[in-house]
Amino acid sequence: EEMAARAEMEAARAEAEKEMLEREMEMLRARSAETGSVCVKWEHVSEEEQAQAKELEMEEARKRKMEKEMERRQAEQLERHVQERVEEADKAADRAEMARAEIERLKAELEVLCKRIEREKNSHSAQWAFNMTEEEREEIKEREREEARRREEEAREREMEKEMERMQQKERLCEAEEMAARAEMEAARAEAEKEMLEREMEMLRARSAETGSVCVKWEHVSEEEQAQAKEREMEEARNREMEIELERRQAEESEMQKVEEWERKKAEERERQNAEAEAAASHGRLKRCDLSPDPLAQVRAWVQEVGEGGREGEEHTRMCLSTVNAHGVPSARMVLMKRVDDDGIVFFTNYESRKSHELKENPFCACVFYWPTMNWSIRIQGRAHMLAEDESDRYFASRARRSQVGSHASRQSQPISSIDQVLAAVDHVDISFQDREVPRPSRWGGWKIVPFSIEFWQSGANRLHDRFEYRREVEGKDGAWLDTFSGPGVEGGSDANGERNAQGWVVRQLSP
Repeated sequence: EEMAARAEMEAARAEAEKEMLEREMEMLRARSAETGSVCVKWEHVSEEEQAQAKELEMEEARKRKMEKEMERRQAEQLERHVQERVEEADKAADRAEMARAEIERLKAELEVLCKRIEREKNSHSAQWAFNMTEEEREEIKEREREEARRREEEAREREMEKEMERMQQKERLCEAEEMAARAEMEAARAEAEKEMLEREMEMLRARSAETGSVCVKWEHVSEEEQAQAKEREMEEARNREMEIELERRQAEESEMQKVEEWERKKAEERERQNAEAEAAASHGRLKRCDLSPDPLAQVRAWVQEVGEGGREGEEHTRMCLSTVNAHGVPSARMVLMKRVDDDGIVFFTNYESRKSHELKENPFCACVFYWPTMNWSIRIQGRAHMLAEDESDRYFASRARRSQVGSHASRQSQPISSIDQVLAAVDHVDISFQDREVPRPSRWGGWKIVPFSIEFWQSGANRLHDRFEYRREVEGKDGAWLDTFSGPGVEGGSDANGERNAQGWVVRQLSP
């Protein structure tokens, strides 16, 4: 069909060229006839008329040339269009050929699968398994892995359903506790009313006894005194009624306060449980495959995600740093982590502070990050060393001027008489460095904690948290390698329940 189409197009183009040539021949014949008739009378034409005739002839020649150029361009455009159509037809033919090849391949694969299914139906013996090809074994393993993933997803869904059922049971238990508490309060209120009635009965008995003794002498009392006595008695009765009403209101207010306090505590407990459930549902269970093989890269990723969320405020890099002095006495404080390098965590402080003195005596330390809004925590153990002076200089130059001045003025951790002493020193230093840059004091710089243990923690419902630990060997102060895989709280030897990755870290999941 393509060859026939091309032949037709060539024939059409030849026909067009033939027609064009015939038109040109007609025009030449007509021009030659005109020229012959003009030449007869040419000798009788003036020079001016001859010049006009030549100019007209040149104009006609230009027009004929333009027409030929137009026709040539149209022919080239038509030829390009035909060539494009031919190329499109070639591409369509190639695609059709590829589609036919793909269909043939799929048919072959379908035939192979049908044969394999037939073999699986007809034979389940060990000999058949032994005779399988390596590709067939790989395909079977892949199907088994898919089935295992599917079962894991189903188990996860069942676990979520069980968690929802547990939450519903907790809610029902809370409702039952609320009903029991209300019943207890009703019983307490009834008991209080009973005691109140008993006191009123005692008062009435005492009043009746007094009335009996008074009635003996009542006849000897004048009418005015009797009226005054009745008035006093009515006043006392009103006072007793007001006292009883006041006691009743106070009892009701006390009961209402108890109910409100109990309901508030229950609401807080439900909110806490819902928050834990939402956090567990939003994050899902923390798995080993979710974590980076490099724990410091994972620390950087969590810090970045918390910072982008903005829910921890501006100081989402704060961490609790714990140190131990030469006598084994620990101390802890909050510091700001400034960056996470490929080999450790960096912070800056005064080299004369307590933490710096203790790190010089004992370089082993620990730090903890905790982000309650994300239900995440990172626990790090490592060995600290001081940064090079040029690194400390670069960071110090990036600080705000007031912070630079404070580093000169404050002798961190040293006793002072009052804060005014430090403020006065800050003003004095600020004036002394006026109109020039503040240099870094020699007693201020950075520390880098090179970790040998990093644990990632994620909150889970019912205190069933997810914990993954990265651990590796570390060189001690005397140059010997320390065994960080044994000791109190670390069981099972170096690689128990863990696998060593390419970075040299042993990754283990810990029990909550």
